Amino acid sequence: MRFYAYLCLFTQFTDNEENKCRRTVLEIMYRFPGSEILRPHVADLTHVALKVFQDDNEDNSLIALRILFDIHKLFRPTPEATVQPFLDTVLAMYRAAPLVIDKILGSDQVVD
Repeated sequence: MRFYAYLCLFTQFTDNEENKCRRTVLEIMYRFPGSEILRPHVADLTHVALKVFQDDNEDNSLIALRILFDIHKLFRPTPEATVQPFLDTVLAMYRAAPLVIDKILGSDQVVD
Protein backbone atom coordinates (compact mmCIF):
# COMPACT_ATOMS: atom_id res chain seq x y z
CA MET A 1 0.00 0.00 0.00
CA ARG A 2 1.44 3.33 -1.09
CA PHE A 3 0.24 5.37 1.86
CA TYR A 4 2.46 3.30 4.17
CA ALA A 5 5.49 4.70 2.39
CA TYR A 6 3.99 8.19 2.43
CA LEU A 7 3.54 8.11 6.21
CA CYS A 8 6.98 6.66 6.87
CA LEU A 9 9.02 9.02 4.69
CA PHE A 10 8.62 12.36 6.44
CA THR A 11 7.50 13.41 9.87
CA GLN A 12 5.43 16.54 10.31
CA PHE A 13 5.51 19.08 13.11
CA THR A 14 3.98 22.07 11.38
CA ASP A 15 0.32 22.58 10.60
CA ASN A 16 0.42 22.77 6.82
CA GLU A 17 -1.38 21.11 3.91
CA GLU A 18 0.91 18.08 3.94
CA ASN A 19 0.23 17.52 7.63
CA LYS A 20 -3.52 17.75 7.02
CA CYS A 21 -3.16 15.15 4.28
CA ARG A 22 -1.16 12.88 6.61
CA ARG A 23 -3.80 13.29 9.31
CA THR A 24 -6.53 12.40 6.80
CA VAL A 25 -4.66 9.25 5.74
CA LEU A 26 -4.28 8.27 9.40
CA GLU A 27 -7.99 8.86 10.01
CA ILE A 28 -8.80 6.63 7.04
CA MET A 29 -6.51 3.93 8.42
CA TYR A 30 -8.21 4.26 11.80
CA ARG A 31 -11.60 3.69 10.19
CA PHE A 32 -10.59 0.51 8.37
CA PRO A 33 -13.06 -2.21 9.24
CA GLY A 34 -11.62 -4.70 11.71
CA SER A 35 -12.28 -7.85 9.72
CA GLU A 36 -10.25 -10.81 8.57
CA ILE A 37 -9.60 -9.02 5.28
CA LEU A 38 -7.30 -6.67 7.16
CA ARG A 39 -5.32 -9.45 8.91
CA PRO A 40 -2.61 -9.77 6.20
CA HIS A 41 -1.87 -6.05 6.60
CA VAL A 42 -1.70 -5.95 10.40
CA ALA A 43 2.11 -6.02 10.50
CA ASP A 44 2.37 -3.10 8.06
CA LEU A 45 -0.33 -1.12 9.85
CA THR A 46 1.36 -1.70 13.19
CA HIS A 47 4.76 -0.67 11.82
CA VAL A 48 3.40 2.55 10.30
CA ALA A 49 1.31 3.45 13.35
CA LEU A 50 4.25 2.86 15.67
CA LYS A 51 6.56 5.01 13.51
CA VAL A 52 4.01 7.84 13.42
CA PHE A 53 3.46 7.50 17.18
CA GLN A 54 7.19 7.81 17.81
CA ASP A 55 8.10 10.51 15.31
CA ASP A 56 5.13 12.70 14.37
CA ASN A 57 3.35 15.59 16.02
CA GLU A 58 0.86 15.18 18.86
CA ASP A 59 -2.33 15.09 16.77
CA ASN A 60 -1.01 12.44 14.41
CA SER A 61 0.50 10.46 17.28
CA LEU A 62 -2.86 10.27 19.03
CA ILE A 63 -4.52 8.86 15.91
CA ALA A 64 -1.65 6.37 15.55
CA LEU A 65 -2.13 5.36 19.19
CA ARG A 66 -5.82 4.68 18.55
CA ILE A 67 -4.82 2.54 15.55
CA LEU A 68 -2.37 0.57 17.70
CA PHE A 69 -4.99 -0.02 20.40
CA ASP A 70 -7.57 -1.18 17.87
CA ILE A 71 -5.08 -3.55 16.23
CA HIS A 72 -4.27 -4.99 19.63
CA LYS A 73 -7.95 -5.47 20.50
CA LEU A 74 -9.00 -6.93 17.16
CA PHE A 75 -6.04 -9.10 16.17
CA ARG A 76 -4.69 -10.91 19.17
CA PRO A 77 -2.04 -12.05 19.84
CA THR A 78 -0.03 -8.96 19.00
CA PRO A 79 3.41 -9.80 17.61
CA GLU A 80 5.95 -9.40 20.38
CA ALA A 81 8.30 -7.56 18.05
CA THR A 82 5.92 -4.58 18.10
CA VAL A 83 5.13 -4.51 21.81
CA GLN A 84 8.64 -3.76 23.06
CA PRO A 85 9.26 -0.73 20.79
CA PHE A 86 5.90 0.70 21.89
CA LEU A 87 6.73 0.21 25.57
CA ASP A 88 10.21 1.71 25.04
CA THR A 89 8.64 4.80 23.48
CA VAL A 90 6.19 5.24 26.35
CA LEU A 91 8.99 4.76 28.89
CA ALA A 92 11.11 7.40 27.13
CA MET A 93 8.16 9.80 27.26
CA TYR A 94 7.74 9.28 31.00
CA ARG A 95 11.47 9.73 31.58
CA ALA A 96 11.43 12.99 29.61
CA ALA A 97 8.36 14.32 31.43
CA PRO A 98 10.24 16.13 34.23
CA LEU A 99 12.38 17.98 31.68
CA VAL A 100 9.34 18.93 29.63
CA ILE A 101 7.48 20.13 32.71
CA ASP A 102 10.49 22.16 33.76
CA LYS A 103 10.77 23.70 30.31
CA ILE A 104 7.06 24.57 30.15
CA LEU A 105 6.68 25.86 33.68
CA GLY A 106 10.11 27.44 33.82
CA SER A 107 10.93 26.24 37.31
CA ASP A 108 14.51 25.92 38.52
CA GLN A 109 14.03 22.50 40.05
CA VAL A 110 13.46 19.32 38.08
CA VAL A 111 10.85 17.00 39.59
CA ASP A 112 12.12 13.46 40.25
